[in-house]
Amino acid sequence: MAGKPVPIEVHYPSEYPELPPLIVGPPGLMERHQHRFGGSFCLLARPLDDWPAEKWGAADLIGERLTALIQDTEEGPAAIRAAEEPMPEPVSTYYRTANDAAVLIPEGLEPTGDEHGTLVVRLVTPHLSLVVGTGSERLDEEIAALFPGAKELPVPWVRLAKAPPIGPDGAAVADWLKREHPDLLARDLPPRLRNSSRIPPPPPLELCCLVFPEEGPEVGEFHDGYLFLHIHRDQAGHRREALVSAQRLSADEHARRAPELSGLEHCQVLVVGLGTLGGDIAVELAKAGVGTLDLVDFDSLEFGNLLRHRLSLEYLGLPKVQGVATAARRANPFCAVTARHLQLGSVKWEDESPLSQLAEAVKEADIIVEASGSHQIAQVIGRLCALSDTPMVSTWLTEGFFGGEVVRIHPGRTMCWTCFATAQRDGSLLSAQSGPPSQVAALGCSHPTTAGAGFDALEAAAVATRLTVQTMAPSGGYPECDWDHAVLNFRGAPQDAKAPRFAVEVLPPQEDCEQCRASAGSALKR
Repeated sequence: MAGKPVPIEVHYPSEYPELPPLIVGPPGLMERHQHRFGGSFCLLARPLDDWPAEKWGAADLIGERLTALIQDTEEGPAAIRAAEEPMPEPVSTYYRTANDAAVLIPEGLEPTGDEHGTLVVRLVTPHLSLVVGTGSERLDEEIAALFPGAKELPVPWVRLAKAPPIGPDGAAVADWLKREHPDLLARDLPPRLRNSSRIPPPPPLELCCLVFPEEGPEVGEFHDGYLFLHIHRDQAGHRREALVSAQRLSADEHARRAPELSGLEHCQVLVVGLGTLGGDIAVELAKAGVGTLDLVDFDSLEFGNLLRHRLSLEYLGLPKVQGVATAARRANPFCAVTARHLQLGSVKWEDESPLSQLAEAVKEADIIVEASGSHQIAQVIGRLCALSDTPMVSTWLTEGFFGGEVVRIHPGRTMCWTCFATAQRDGSLLSAQSGPPSQVAALGCSHPTTAGAGFDALEAAAVATRLTVQTMAPSGGYPECDWDHAVLNFRGAPQDAKAPRFAVEVLPPQEDCEQCRASAGSALKR
């Protein structure tokens, strides 16, 4: 710049004026807030949200934002940093990577130390690859098992002082590598030598990795950035190059978008019943970052379950506990999951009774989620929770999925399960609306179920999951709730006082109940 005229172009999207135009200048005009290859300027922190379509046009972007950016650039880096949003600019995002491919780099298997080396990469699917080893380290087998794949490739990597100056596509980067790092790629033979039996042909599939410093996760912080170059050769020897983005596979990366949930990684949750509600709750808890899940169920997944279950076709015929355990691990590879195929109420067992196994699991957990759909099982779990001083969240759906309920029984803080069940029966507590009898005999009289849609169940599962998290009180500061029992009515009008859309109440310990008094201690004895 320095007093010289600079050509500026305005590119209008078809969605203009609702969406902003793109302001473009010569690439390299600015070190920050300009695409290094395309030349477009970053003038809005959140382009789809911050664009005042009813007030601004391209002239406003240029006159207000671009002019200020130019002035800050001329004053120096300190002025740019003072005026910018607290967002890093990772250089790898400037390259045109394939939108149907990714390479996962697990924590601990990043290229470190040397200036070059070799990674072992597993081809999981046509679009997904996984780093499973370095020269001296190998990926944990439990995580590796989530990404099955037979073929593994040695992938050379090289550390660069800065990102490749050529781009943005794979062909341009490949040409640059042939000049600057010729040993990184296999040698392409001229046509007259391709059929020579003494010279091995280049591999049909080739990967290499470029490592360079890039900004993030905070402004002014730097870490290693990665680009993988994928080269495919057909039988005629023609090459097709593409850049593939790298994604970090780590517990920190999994948790980074929900800092309020920090601390859940140290919690253990027991989920009993993995049907319509329990399956969703278990997977959502894993996604939230719960460190350990203990799952209990006995049923297998049937085709009819797909109407409203978290699992899909590939799990048909498997025990639900096995399928949900796999789904939870895939949602969060860093969640330790135990699957217990227990039939509560069974009169036959080999070693330890289902009740004994359940009691031990209750003692080990920080909180219990009961989603069996059976109030008798809820009564059993309520008794076990009282004996072990463990909080419990129970949830169920009413006949026809007309409504749902979520209740928290916390020894010492709320009434016991027996008091809750008694109060609901005599009408002194809230109850969700129930539809007409809608029993469906899915597999005869031994497997009755009720009619209902999955989208109604999702709402109750979300409320139960949130209450479970709030009860565990993660150290990140996710807010607690001030109620213990919620009813949801899906069918009534919002203004219906008899069946409110959502209503809550607290459940204080009962002074005339011995169990409530014992749990609450001296607070009620006085």
